[in-house]
Amino acid sequence: MQTVMMPYELLARFDRTGSLSGIHVQYRTMILDGDGAVLSDTPSPACPLEEAPGFPLTDLLERLRPVGS
Repeated sequence: MQTVMMPYELLARFDRTGSLSGIHVQYRTMILDGDGAVLSDTPSPACPLEEAPGFPLTDLLERLRPVGS
């Protein structure tokens, strides 16, 4: 058995003026059997980005950047 935690979701919120007011992330925790089959797949509670260990924000921003920027 193996437990794996990986990024699941990112949520950005904006206030009434259009300014960014917060970013939260979720991870998914999967339990795999010896053959790699998923036995359990559970999303974590959302937490502020600054409290998210190792969330791949840089990778995400690279994918969102327009070509040629």
